Amino acid sequence: MSTWQEVAEAKRAQREALIPAAYKVTLDSLPPVSTDSVIDFPRKCGILSDREVEITETDDVSVLLAKLASGHYTAVEVLEAFIKRTCIAHQLVNPLTEIH
Repeated sequence: MSTWQEVAEAKRAQREALIPAAYKVTLDSLPPVSTDSVIDFPRKCGILSDREVEITETDDVSVLLAKLASGHYTAVEVLEAFIKRTCIAHQLVNPLTEIH
């Protein structure tokens, strides 16, 4: 019989294995645990392109929708940009319980 700790560790390992290698943050590039803010880390970590940073830092959904409607962005690239940023955030602060 497994302990809850073993079950939890197996689940964590399963979840982490679902993050694509290209979206993984290297351990040596993670900020120290004592860092007060990691808000700028996704933009600086080298995983997101400049365009993906632009997409994911658009805080007005109407602007994002207008750029999608005009063809400036494709739905696929917007989705991919947010998936990448989510994977980065997860590696920093562990907010995800499931990845599919």
